[in-house]
Amino acid sequence: MRLWPAVFLGAGSLILLLVVSSAQPVVISSAQPVAVSSARPVAVSSAQPAGGVSSARQVGKDQAQAAQPVSKVQEGQSSQPSSRARGDGKKPAAAIKSAPSEAGGQYYPPNPAMLRLIVQRLLSAATGNKVQGKIFGLVSPYHGFLSSGIVAAAGYKQLLPSARTVFILAPSYQPNFSGAAIPATQSYQTPLGEVPLSAIAGKLSRQPGFAPAPKGQTHEQSIEIQLPFLQQVLKQFEIVPVLVGKADPLKLARQIIPYLTDDSLIIASSNLSEQHPYDKAASLDQKTTKAITSFDFNTLASSEASGKAAIAVLMEIARQKKWSTQLIEYENSGTTTRARKQVTGFASIAFVGGEKQGKK
Repeated sequence: MRLWPAVFLGAGSLILLLVVSSAQPVVISSAQPVAVSSARPVAVSSAQPAGGVSSARQVGKDQAQAAQPVSKVQEGQSSQPSSRARGDGKKPAAAIKSAPSEAGGQYYPPNPAMLRLIVQRLLSAATGNKVQGKIFGLVSPYHGFLSSGIVAAAGYKQLLPSARTVFILAPSYQPNFSGAAIPATQSYQTPLGEVPLSAIAGKLSRQPGFAPAPKGQTHEQSIEIQLPFLQQVLKQFEIVPVLVGKADPLKLARQIIPYLTDDSLIIASSNLSEQHPYDKAASLDQKTTKAITSFDFNTLASSEASGKAAIAVLMEIARQKKWSTQLIEYENSGTTTRARKQVTGFASIAFVGGEKQGKK
């Protein structure tokens, strides 16, 4: 029997959720309040790994995988990317109808009810600096929900639900990939439902500098990990997923800007430093977050941020649109999972239009 454990602290009660085979989530215990110490993780069971989400942002280690596959959901309407010739004379790859999320079962549970509850509890528990003004852009991590979810939620909980077109700028893991690409699918399917691509995706795919998506990158964790949060906080939306390789941020920003409206949102999906001891990671990540919030492109370029090319595009768009910035939240996995020898850094950073932002 394979299990997906997730422990969340909410309303003074400890809830342990388990997905058992194809069964619905089972509430093991929700009756007794549990005191959480800031000095050490909560011990729940000697048999199963566990963690917690609290004001100290304790989240369990993301080690288990779910047994059941993503279940089919009712198909929604989607905008098919155009098959017309691209600007470079090449035709875009034929789009598959829907790409079921491969993140379900590995980075978040494939059970819809459990995933929805996890996202809701992360959004409820997340803290961070309060942003004043409308968020048009967001740097958000894409690690497992039990390690980076509380940081991502700190940004997502402050979004207005009116966004209709979401550009997700994500890193490509093909080292020799140049330019940008639109994954060859008409929609993405998560356990929470279908997410259609905007017609803008097809238009961008024909722009100079856009190439066919690298083989195997229809499914991309850095795109898929953002979708359940968007599905929870937005009313109705379409996405424009853009894989960013070795690209000129200024050129790509200029290609995206004409399609932006007041109902647009840009997500730059990125983790920060990886595989460093806790203190070193915190020091490196402080420099990176300062570079992003101060529009220091040179320091960002030398950072270890996995999505630094995608972040640079968002920064360039923000520079031209005169958006301001705010660090909402920072943590690394040494805090969220308590494993401090080799950690990954996470930040939620807002790009804001309108009133200047302020702290809570």
